[in-house]
Amino acid sequence: MLTCEFPEKAERGDKFRAWLKAAGKARRTRETYVYWACKFVDSRGDGFDPRQTTGEDVRQFVDGLVTRPQGIGLSTHKQVMGALARFFEFLKVDTGDWGLSAPPQKRRRVPEVYSRGEISQILDACPATVRLMVEVMYGGGLRLMELLRLRVKDVDFANLQIVVRDGKGGKDRVTTLAMSAVEALERHLSRVKSLHQSDLASGHGRVWLPNALARKYPSAAAEWAWQYVFPSGRLAVDPECAKRSVRRHHVHENSLQKEVKKAGRVARIPKRVHCHGFRHSFATHLLENNYDIRQVQELMGHASVEQTMIYTHVANLSRGAVISPLDQAPRERKIIPMPHFGDRDGNLPRFAGGKL
Repeated sequence: MLTCEFPEKAERGDKFRAWLKAAGKARRTRETYVYWACKFVDSRGDGFDPRQTTGEDVRQFVDGLVTRPQGIGLSTHKQVMGALARFFEFLKVDTGDWGLSAPPQKRRRVPEVYSRGEISQILDACPATVRLMVEVMYGGGLRLMELLRLRVKDVDFANLQIVVRDGKGGKDRVTTLAMSAVEALERHLSRVKSLHQSDLASGHGRVWLPNALARKYPSAAAEWAWQYVFPSGRLAVDPECAKRSVRRHHVHENSLQKEVKKAGRVARIPKRVHCHGFRHSFATHLLENNYDIRQVQELMGHASVEQTMIYTHVANLSRGAVISPLDQAPRERKIIPMPHFGDRDGNLPRFAGGKL
């Protein structure tokens, strides 16, 4: 848990964290906002009272982040701005105009896309459960945390669909479940159900529920439908629960990321292999198969079609829509004899200074 550097400020950080929780912010968002609020207070030096903050203090801090050698990106800049705005709202402080310099420019980057052959190689290098997770992630274009937070009730085998709950931006959407992953997923869920029944028998088996569902439906946490599709291999204390209940959470994101990276090395893929690359590949391969871009946008959960259009550039190149002028040049090659230099043994002549 993140705290301020100076002990006397830790209590205010805890109160800010509790205030954010009451405002409905997710745990990751709360920790990020507390982190940047503490960074700001610590940058002002010991003895600084944040209730006396001025716009100049904020400007120096934010501009310092932008202009330092390593800098920050546009998304981090927005994150800092949001954290400080919430922090001053919590303190009920009016800092006035911040007078900030221009934010960092958003860099347009071509997404990392794997070919179908490369994806097959990566899957073959994965352990059984990791392979299944990657198949579901690639087969539906899921983000990493969308995959890990998947509940049993959100997998529709009859219609080959997956319902993504509370995705990026708090939006729900429906995406595809690959038919080739159904059999393995059903076997996996059978094993998970046995594990859940074992947890119930030992007095555990109650999963974490979002928002106020735990109060509204007290017995839902123990129901099979609400369990995670990919649960952790061990029980752990729930930090969100006041009673410090022991639960079985989902697989930690770092575990899957490490396994995917390891599989990329084993398969000797000459690219940066990471979980989000399968989402990029999902969109690109659909466009290569001539699916409508609006349909791909809905499956990806993009707010605008412009976000999806970045994949059209990769798809057009990979399916040969653009042909290099070199490939259109005459194929016949003529061997042009080179003039003879040097002596009979092929030694090149030496000029003044001993160089050619």
